[in-house]
Amino acid sequence: MSSRRDIRSKASRSIHSSADAIAYFECNHRVRGYDMQVQRAHALSWNCDGSRLACGSQDRRVAVGTVDSSCRVKCTFVAFHRTNPNLLASASTDKSIIIWDIRQQKTHTRLSTRAANLYVTWSPCGRYLVYGDKEDRLHVIDGRTLSTLKSYESKTEMNEFVYHPSGKYLFVATGQGRVEIFKMPDLELDRIVAAHSGQSNCVALAVSPDGRRVAVGASDALCSIWSIDEMICERNLSRVYEIRLEGEVYSVAWHPQQLLLAFASSGDSRERDSFGVRLFGYTS
Repeated sequence: MSSRRDIRSKASRSIHSSADAIAYFECNHRVRGYDMQVQRAHALSWNCDGSRLACGSQDRRVAVGTVDSSCRVKCTFVAFHRTNPNLLASASTDKSIIIWDIRQQKTHTRLSTRAANLYVTWSPCGRYLVYGDKEDRLHVIDGRTLSTLKSYESKTEMNEFVYHPSGKYLFVATGQGRVEIFKMPDLELDRIVAAHSGQSNCVALAVSPDGRRVAVGASDALCSIWSIDEMICERNLSRVYEIRLEGEVYSVAWHPQQLLLAFASSGDSRERDSFGVRLFGYTS
């Protein structure tokens, strides 16, 4: 097993172009089911070393485990700590943020919030937590004391957000095709980028590990790649590989060290409760 992990890790370092990625996934396109023992899987997150996968569900449950074991707690969105593989934060529509030590199922710290929560993420240094609620507000809290440091209320829809690897900026996908960039940890709005058409909503973001580019996904079915230094659009993404599914896909998460993609989807578009977690990127 370790030799296979080493091969996949080396492969990820050797991919430098779309052609390299296409060639790799032509040989590594097998999908395996991953029994997380929850129904209606909705959100996914790997811990920093890839040893555990957390899966949140729409019935406010999450499974955290390896292939051999898992534990379950109530939540709707999950995010592992950036440097501690045992710390997990969960955001819930029951107006709570919870920090878990997954080595002990009952060990957790709970923060009550004003509204139902949608997203949560850790800063790269692990000191701060940022969460967003259904009332389009962002909050920065101290991850050690759980005290609120800053809050920001938006006039438009706020969706997924992600830290720059330096920890100095937070990119937020918003309505009207915009990406808002905040200086951190002061949560000070620094710049607004018209990333997509004003008739669409930006819904998903991903920053490259080297901090040079940000990918923006929007409701117009386009995914654009932006240079962060110049904040210009370099191109729209081309397709590397297509995983054909009959149902809907609700969350994807790349393994931090290997070319393995975890995704949560419904088995059939007519069966909303038949959600499952699968891993893509195996040779057999």
